[in-house]
Amino acid sequence: LKQRDPQTDEWVSASYGEGKSRSDALAQAFLDMGAGPDAPVMILSGNSIESALVIMAAMAIGAPAAPISVPYCLMSTDFAKLKHCFNAAKPKVIFVQDLKPFEPALAALGDHGCTIIAVNGAGGDVQSYEALTRTPVSPAIHAAIEALTDDSIGKYLYTSGSTGMPKPVPTT
Repeated sequence: LKQRDPQTDEWVSASYGEGKSRSDALAQAFLDMGAGPDAPVMILSGNSIESALVIMAAMAIGAPAAPISVPYCLMSTDFAKLKHCFNAAKPKVIFVQDLKPFEPALAALGDHGCTIIAVNGAGGDVQSYEALTRTPVSPAIHAAIEALTDDSIGKYLYTSGSTGMPKPVPTT
């Protein structure tokens, strides 16, 4: 995976090996947080290497990845579509790239009971993405992978909401 660093405009990348190592550690952290088939991982940020690895980690343990349209979080004043998506998915973990711009959206969710993970802005109750990529992996990861079937939900793809509220479409 490759992307431009927003600060330096230099290319940064993650090799297959690095990506596998980081996503396995994240998958273990997600299991430890209670994520699984009935407890998705919601992604509130746009595309990045980190969000891709979060999605891969969630899918590896059968926790549906639920990426949410960024405008639902950053351009809304009532956060109605975000709240609707959140209530439909019932996530256990929420990922944001940069915490600061998403703080109003997270606050709008109220007492959500989710673990928040941030690449930038972690601290206090917000877990550090970087620290979680160093979580020791246990055999539980392999058991979760072995439990996956053709019917396991990998991702919730939300419709555009053009005819009302967005609807989560389970993707196996």
